[in-house]
Amino acid sequence: MKENKKILKRKERGITLIALVITIIVLLILAGVSIAMLTGENGILTQATNAKESTDKATEEEKVNMAVLGSSIADNGYSEILDEASFRQELTNQFGNNGYDLVVNGDGSFIITVKESQRKYYVNDDKTVINSDNIIEISSAEELANFRDDVNSGNSYEGKAVLLTSDITLSGEWEPIGFISPETDSKNPNTTTNKPFRGIFDGCNHTINNLKISSTDNKYNGLFSFVLDGTIRNVTIGENSEITGSSGAGVVGYLYGFKGNISNCVNYANAKAGIVVSIAGQHTISNCKNYGEITGSGGIVGVTGDTLRSSNN
Repeated sequence: MKENKKILKRKERGITLIALVITIIVLLILAGVSIAMLTGENGILTQATNAKESTDKATEEEKVNMAVLGSSIADNGYSEILDEASFRQELTNQFGNNGYDLVVNGDGSFIITVKESQRKYYVNDDKTVINSDNIIEISSAEELANFRDDVNSGNSYEGKAVLLTSDITLSGEWEPIGFISPETDSKNPNTTTNKPFRGIFDGCNHTINNLKISSTDNKYNGLFSFVLDGTIRNVTIGENSEITGSSGAGVVGYLYGFKGNISNCVNYANAKAGIVVSIAGQHTISNCKNYGEITGSGGIVGVTGDTLRSSNN
């Protein structure tokens, strides 16, 4: 008997809630608000949902930034590169023990996935946070070529992080990412004519195989031709790769600017240099290895014009 009464009460509450919703809708319609205005693409309910989602994203990103700040000032000191242990603890403080996944690159950069929303955040080694709206994931040769075409059309990807999610095998001749004309003065490249990559490319420890370039369209060749103050890390140029034609290296042809960063890269391509053909400016190249046959006078780097901070094999 008691169970029947409980069931009846639940039904009554459900009927009351439905009646309340219907009443509100009827009142809004009587007030001149149409169903389309309520539920359409730009309707009140849609706008309210979008506003909540934007608020949730902003709150989540702020938590990531707070974790970065908390790790930076841990133990009353300021660390130039985030410590993994303290960063994990700060993320746990913000999201709980099982609220996130963390990929540690080992060079001061991290990839965070918040489990509840499945949004990703890229923390660069300079502690800047790139949110999910500015992260591009690439899993195929076609997607890599589309990304290349976008850069070569003038999108520098500054402020964005491009992540490989799988190994990639190329076919045919590879047109490098970025463009620098053979007529360009390397000490003063015209970025209106030339098309540099200025973002972060993280191979996430994946390999790009069968990289073959014989073209002379670029002044310098490689997976990337022209990188301006950009970052390339954690990518391997696999065996059966060869770069001829213009001066070339496995990873980057020409690195220009004052804050370029190439780290944890490995090259097996036969080329004039291993990782970078030529640099101008102030850059850091660290933890890179070359196993390809060098046909020029360089090793990891072919020609360095200014300041190079290096730690490689």
